[in-house]
Amino acid sequence: MAYALDKIDEYEGEHMQRVAACGCGEISITVIGPPVFSAICACTNCQKRTGSAFGMSAYYDRDKVLKTEGQPTVFRYTSNKDRFLDFRFCPTCGSTVWWEVEFMPDKIGVAGILFDDDQPFTADGAYFCATKPDWVSFDESIKMGQAGSTS
Repeated sequence: MAYALDKIDEYEGEHMQRVAACGCGEISITVIGPPVFSAICACTNCQKRTGSAFGMSAYYDRDKVLKTEGQPTVFRYTSNKDRFLDFRFCPTCGSTVWWEVEFMPDKIGVAGILFDDDQPFTADGAYFCATKPDWVSFDESIKMGQAGSTS
């Protein structure tokens, strides 16, 4: 995968760079600017991937990825709709840092909570809410999606 390494100087000071890193710091991804959209996902795959009630994702256009560092392990998940999701995670600490999904080939998903800055995570929507635990609720301002149980 080609990344926009030549754009690092072009964007210095013009747009904010953000780094998302795994728990031990071995694997990271650097992006530029705001995400195209941010999401909370309660599909069963995100629940299994995170060990939590939902995952938090920030999606960027591929040309906004400046660089990646480290050698992540790749796990390909195939959904019940026969679409793949390629997860990049740290072989040392196990944190999933970013992923690519077949149904959005021009985007990279980044684990929204892993950014090493003080910017709060805000979601544009919550998806696969039909499989969220009953005790989970989201702010009324967040668009809710009920479809299915896996992406």
